[in-house]
Amino acid sequence: MRFCGTRGGKSFKNVQRPEPSTGSEYVCPTNFSPCSADTSFENTICVSNTKLTTDCPIITALFVKTSDYSTSTYPTADYNVYEVDDDYKFITSTTKGDNLPLTSFKLETKPCLDHNDVSRATNAVFYPLERDRLIQDCQDVEQFSERYDTRYTDLGLEITEYDVQDESEVLDTLEDLPNYSLYVSSNAKKNIEYGFWARSTIPWSLECEDTHPRDQVIAAANFEKEKAALNEVGVIVVSAIAYGVGFLATLAILGCFLGGKCHKSQLSEIQMKVPIGVCIGIQFILFVVAAILVFGQKGELAERETAMEELSFVNGCGDQFTQIPDYFLPEIEAANGKILYAVIATVIQVILALVTLIFCVCPGKSDDDDSDDEIKYEQAPLDEEEE
Repeated sequence: MRFCGTRGGKSFKNVQRPEPSTGSEYVCPTNFSPCSADTSFENTICVSNTKLTTDCPIITALFVKTSDYSTSTYPTADYNVYEVDDDYKFITSTTKGDNLPLTSFKLETKPCLDHNDVSRATNAVFYPLERDRLIQDCQDVEQFSERYDTRYTDLGLEITEYDVQDESEVLDTLEDLPNYSLYVSSNAKKNIEYGFWARSTIPWSLECEDTHPRDQVIAAANFEKEKAALNEVGVIVVSAIAYGVGFLATLAILGCFLGGKCHKSQLSEIQMKVPIGVCIGIQFILFVVAAILVFGQKGELAERETAMEELSFVNGCGDQFTQIPDYFLPEIEAANGKILYAVIATVIQVILALVTLIFCVCPGKSDDDDSDDEIKYEQAPLDEEEE
């Protein structure tokens, strides 16, 4: 049993909808007509008068028992009827039912609110190599304290996992695997039932159309979706390595002096300047990289704040599950406000590292060097007299 549909016409973000008229009325514009007289203003789709019979989307779909079907209940002028088997018929309509176009279909126990999840039957059994055994069932979506998508409607027909796998020929492959019958029986598969589910496209209030058009909000959503993750982890790691290099270098020099292996006068010697300069140079380069990453985040946060401002208008314009969490925009605004301090801090780090590097590579003559020369000069005549 397979039913195929053709996706045609415009997407919902571009489709023509009723426009404001006198009072609180909405009407389709000139040369356009509503696909259905049964739909409310919010659910009405307008199409060109010349394409009224070809471009109207399916707004109703259901399975009806053959014993309950009659042409008086489902007139052929309004419904398309397809034979499923001796017991059921599949019925669709583009004119009957107060729904937006059906755009999403599921075959599972019950559709999950998180579209990445798949529901799992409580009595499900699997062969050890079946990938479906890894399914974790629907998970709660914390924002809504809900795990199932209640926007889906049951189309009125159940099918067993046995029939699904038999139709797709997966069952033949499973039954040929070693010891399959020790793990799963045909009766167990036949007791696992799936439902057919359908959901209309996500709604958008007509009142929001003028100030916040659908295409504008969708563009903001796509922009946010395509954005790469912020580099806060990279900034932390690079800065930590830079500080670590400086700390280890300082610890090594301190140990050298405390152990009596080094003297201040040796700081101007090439043997000391090279390793110290290399360490500070590495630190300087890492701080520069951190500064570049922070500058990049500054632009990213500004762009994300703009996108989130656009997306925040989703609240109140869509359905109960089309909501942007209230804390998203304030958090981004707060982060964007603090980014200036991060930029200043990284610039100061770069400047200090550069100044330190310059003084390390090009040190002046220290007082200790003068005192050492005086000691040598005063001791020289004494050595000659002793001879």
